[in-house]
Amino acid sequence: MSAPFAYERHLTDRPERADALVDLSDVVRDARLGPPGARSLDRLRLVVQALGDRLRDRWVTVHAIAGQGLRAARTEYPDRLDIDRLERLAKSGLVTELPDADGPLLDIAGMTGLPVIGRGAYAAHRAGRPWLQGNTTQFLAPRPAPGRTAHLVERDLGVVRGHARPAGPPRTPLPDIVARHWRCPERTCSLYDRRRGEAVLLPRLHDGVPECEWHHVPLADDGPRVPVAQLKLLHGHGTVHRFHLEAGTRALLGRAAGAAGGTGRVLAVDGLLPPAEAARLADRHLEIQVAPDAVRLLDLSGGRTRLWRPGPDGGGWSRLSGERPTVLRVTDVVEPAPGVTLARGGRRLPAEIAEEWRQAAARADGHDGE
Repeated sequence: MSAPFAYERHLTDRPERADALVDLSDVVRDARLGPPGARSLDRLRLVVQALGDRLRDRWVTVHAIAGQGLRAARTEYPDRLDIDRLERLAKSGLVTELPDADGPLLDIAGMTGLPVIGRGAYAAHRAGRPWLQGNTTQFLAPRPAPGRTAHLVERDLGVVRGHARPAGPPRTPLPDIVARHWRCPERTCSLYDRRRGEAVLLPRLHDGVPECEWHHVPLADDGPRVPVAQLKLLHGHGTVHRFHLEAGTRALLGRAAGAAGGTGRVLAVDGLLPPAEAARLADRHLEIQVAPDAVRLLDLSGGRTRLWRPGPDGGGWSRLSGERPTVLRVTDVVEPAPGVTLARGGRRLPAEIAEEWRQAAARADGHDGE
């Protein structure tokens, strides 16, 4: 008999640390997936495993958001233990329950660039969110697969006419909100304490305004926030460590902690990988350069590092350059040594998101003008 699925291992209350966002109400009610019945939490397991297959990472993490009515229809759950599991996950903060989940879900997606798993068209939420118009890459739909499993496919949200821009004053672009620190006016509130570095929470929005989720008051601008990129070190098909690097950082990925040979942060794999795999990396194997608009890699291993990049024909492998830095996209995978890979987390830099938003706004304007 297989062990129970460890939901807590794959859920995070911090969207910045997730590989994807899950529209949990939609997934739990997707009767095409998993066991029969109107609602089943087991469908979340199928979606997480499908994401792991897609990212080649069995330890993926997701941030799940649900409407507060998800647990209300108790008679629709054939497995009555699902209610207890959902209650436990909600009380621990690993599932976020909100009166209206769609708006906050989309705001987080807009601020982080994380993919969204679900089937919603979000037609009523297009106003002020032009990046939804014609989006074909950020939204993933679960589909049933053989053996009572699931797989994820990219969705085309299409263009809903008349919803490109809202009436009234324009919203602050979400990438601009991510680029700032925020503080609660309540003096005793430490929820957005900027001294925590990368751990500072992204603000929750209410009608487009950053708001303290504890005190429900507008947050005050507390100065610029340095963009942060997340990288994952994988052994086999599982993440063994996540690195968070601020823009302006130069870091060396290598075998030993004393290998920097100069300035910069050192990301040592000793202790993170089995000794045999760690020994396959050079002391100075990769240079990682994090800029406000991109993550770039330079091979220091003498041509031993490969890069896999998806493409229209399915993608393929190439050697990473040791002379000119290569941009590491969110969908790329780097192989410093056999069995060891490096990839970005789902979160993107604000400048990357803003560029996609500009392109989406141009698409939306073109459709509105037809």
